[in-house]
Amino acid sequence: WLGGELEGTPRSSQLQTPLVQVNITDLLPEISRAGVQRMTQAALKANPSVGMCVFSHITSTPGLILPIKELIQDCHEAGAVVLVDGAHVPGQIPVNLTDLDADFYVGNGHKWLFSPKGSAFTYVHPRVQKFVYPSVIDGGPDPTAFTQEFMWQGTFDYSAYIALPDALAWRARLGEERIMAYMKEVAEQGGQHL
Repeated sequence: WLGGELEGTPRSSQLQTPLVQVNITDLLPEISRAGVQRMTQAALKANPSVGMCVFSHITSTPGLILPIKELIQDCHEAGAVVLVDGAHVPGQIPVNLTDLDADFYVGNGHKWLFSPKGSAFTYVHPRVQKFVYPSVIDGGPDPTAFTQEFMWQGTFDYSAYIALPDALAWRARLGEERIMAYMKEVAEQGGQHL
């Protein structure tokens, strides 16, 4: 996709950057985290004008946990910002957003955190917050000007967000390591069965 190609999208020369896809299925059947990183580094080298990189932290198919911290570092060194789709991460594997240093990170609470459908989060690193605006400008009692603008987005059912702390407290009572170890064990047993 090139910015400005679709009707109603901004027509700016700065958005006229082709999409570069790194297809990790090309690495099958011997897929590895190092192989994914090598492919990404080669794509960055071959396309020095890449401005943004988007990765799934855990891929849907073939179900791989990408070396996301290393990929973020490689992309930052190439001058690109990084958005990480962490839809399957919260509750399945530990995640530390400060340590990862992604520019943007999105995750769902309704998958592995066992919270209501619709509970999710978007993290925007302070260094890139100047590029992100809410679709509805409003204000609320939040600690920063950035989060205040996103506080109230019109008439919305906030019950999924209100329930999220209870889901986290329930997980804490059971023990995060215990939950994650159980899910890993079940996944490995399922893989052996197949």
